[in-house]
Amino acid sequence: MSNPGQVPAAATPAAAKPTAQPPASQIVTAAILALLAFFFVVGAVLAGSVYVRDGEDLQRAQSTYNQAERDLQEAKDAGK
Repeated sequence: MSNPGQVPAAATPAAAKPTAQPPASQIVTAAILALLAFFFVVGAVLAGSVYVRDGEDLQRAQSTYNQAERDLQEAKDAGK
């Protein structure tokens, strides 16, 4: 009979299971995909910033063009 104050001994663990390791080709494929994803994100950010910057340039050019048209019309009106 066991003593009520004693904790039963833990069962000895079964033989340690070997951890499964992915094959080297799977690791290489994952690394390549991670690099591709990284470059895609960097490219998208760069393209977005270029798009925004060029949009601002376009607005400035349109503003300059509109001002030149107004100046030309004023010059035509003054020449009449």
